Amino acid sequence: MTAASIGLRFWDVAHSRPEHPFVRYATGESYTYAQQFRRSSGVADSLESRGIGRGDRVLVMLANEPGFIDTMLACALTGVVMVPINTNLAGAALASLVPRARAAAVISSASHLDALEEVDFGGARLVVGDDGVARTGWEPLPIELADRPRKPAQVTAMDAFSIVFTSGTTGRSKGAILSHAHCAARSQSYVDGLEVDETDVMYTCLPLFHNNAQMASVLVALLAGGATVVYPQFSLSRFWDQIADEGATRVTLIARMANQLLELYEGAVPKHRLRTACIVPAPRGDDTFANRFGVRVVSQYYGSTEMIPMPPDVDQPERPGSCGRPSPDYDCQIVGADGNPVADGEVGELVVRPRHPYGVMNGYFDMPQETLRAFRGLWFHTGDTMRRDTEGFYYLTGRMGDFIRSKGENVSTREIEAAAERHPLITGAAAVGAPDEWDDEKILLFVELRHGSTLVDDDVARFCAESLPRFMQPDEVIVVSELPRNALGRVEKHRIARPRHAGE
Repeated sequence: MTAASIGLRFWDVAHSRPEHPFVRYATGESYTYAQQFRRSSGVADSLESRGIGRGDRVLVMLANEPGFIDTMLACALTGVVMVPINTNLAGAALASLVPRARAAAVISSASHLDALEEVDFGGARLVVGDDGVARTGWEPLPIELADRPRKPAQVTAMDAFSIVFTSGTTGRSKGAILSHAHCAARSQSYVDGLEVDETDVMYTCLPLFHNNAQMASVLVALLAGGATVVYPQFSLSRFWDQIADEGATRVTLIARMANQLLELYEGAVPKHRLRTACIVPAPRGDDTFANRFGVRVVSQYYGSTEMIPMPPDVDQPERPGSCGRPSPDYDCQIVGADGNPVADGEVGELVVRPRHPYGVMNGYFDMPQETLRAFRGLWFHTGDTMRRDTEGFYYLTGRMGDFIRSKGENVSTREIEAAAERHPLITGAAAVGAPDEWDDEKILLFVELRHGSTLVDDDVARFCAESLPRFMQPDEVIVVSELPRNALGRVEKHRIARPRHAGE
């Protein structure tokens, strides 16, 4: 593909297909490409009137609402770098992230102002969608349609489009710098691999602050000249009605959602137009989801915040449990601890080398040492463990770092443990994941107390809730007399007993 900025691509499709539907929301609001271009141009004008332009960073704390896409594409048009914030963050987790972006402005809706009020921030504070909100220090950012088309700013394809903070699964979260060309290429790989065209309607109920909704739905629709439908959250009872009512043809789900639909959805599936459902990891029961709901399931792909070396490909041979094979745009190897390739069938770390400069992130923002470490030996080290079969198919086996996949989020155990250990009676904490009934994980927190102290489980849970967002809060707290430790005093989590599925 030809590298180009997101802004130029938006300009092209808005002028070649101005009256084609582009985006609609659960509220009924809908905009053509021409209308969306005017809306985003209006936000771009507002940013520039405040002196915010190419290369400046803007924090975006917005849910699945028009303001997010308005702002995202305004940034694309101006060369401003979007830094999306997980809207579930609050307290210490939010306060530690915001200053690191060194942003010129934070853009939020009224619903998140309370969380942001407690954060030390030096830039402009802008509120989208509520002109009447009266808060000291906050300015309204009304969506005023631009009265004239504006050409995209002169940005290069390798300029940053966004900085997306990772989940912090192997330590402190890192801000991956994603270029315009990278994001376009990433989304184009979905267009090509799934054979998406202008007749398609992408449906998402995943949060827009994640790469998935942005690049596998919104930007895929833009690059293909199709449409996208945005819902605020997943609804088990209404999902298939929404798919049918909106005429959706493509959807991306997480395994937890798919497994809940298989287990708990009791309604008759309405007639729908859905062609593919991208679901990773694959839902239970092999072909059960596809057969029951009448949709092609695509689960053979793999990516991370930094890149997607194994994009979905409907023409690829199916190998159950596989992530698929690498795209021709990437070289992949499985290496051992010494950095040398291991034999097929053996487990090691996946390392990746793109064949184009835009195939991977530009680096980690303000973290040069972490960037160098990630690219050591001229390969990007993913931190994921895999094995490869003799046909060149890759199979994910785990993570070298320590994390829990809970409620659709990659949760850093270190952050949970740090929150618990701030309690004056807790001397040590260990968070581990245990399989739940949806092939997701629940968070178990084991804590040891100061000698002679007593503390009930609910006290620990309430204490953690004061500093952790909901998706990081432990599902169960277990008070133990002593955590298993090695000679260096480090907790040996593999020695902590954790519940398993019945029948495992």
